[in-house]
Amino acid sequence: MDTELVALFARHHLRITSSRMAILKIFKNATVPLSPVEITKANPTIDKVSVYRTIEAFEKIGLVASVAHGWRQRYELAAPFRPHHHHLLCNNCGTIEEIQSEKLEKMIHILADEQEFEVTGHTFEISGLCRRCRIAQLA
Repeated sequence: MDTELVALFARHHLRITSSRMAILKIFKNATVPLSPVEITKANPTIDKVSVYRTIEAFEKIGLVASVAHGWRQRYELAAPFRPHHHHLLCNNCGTIEEIQSEKLEKMIHILADEQEFEVTGHTFEISGLCRRCRIAQLA
């Protein structure tokens, strides 16, 4: 197991349980942010209450981050456990696409510098229509 992860759990007085490790594995294998329901479906042996409690604990210690999509929350591994990125959110089908852009990161810091603002963290989500939904609307 990752020593950084063990240290994080120890620092926050969290036990390393099989349920927590199973949920962490689901997050590590995910290519998109997940809802608690999707996590439960990915491993039906873990009860719903444990999934919600684990997500809450993981978010509190900075292991996962939430991604708001409308009124629903989805979750994914947070930095440093996953590279920093942002999201494109489709308002029609619910697709979430990950984007990484050096230009965007530079622009964020330029804007902050103009305001004499020190950036300590940020999230950036763009809502709209994905390619598939745009094509479907044109048909």
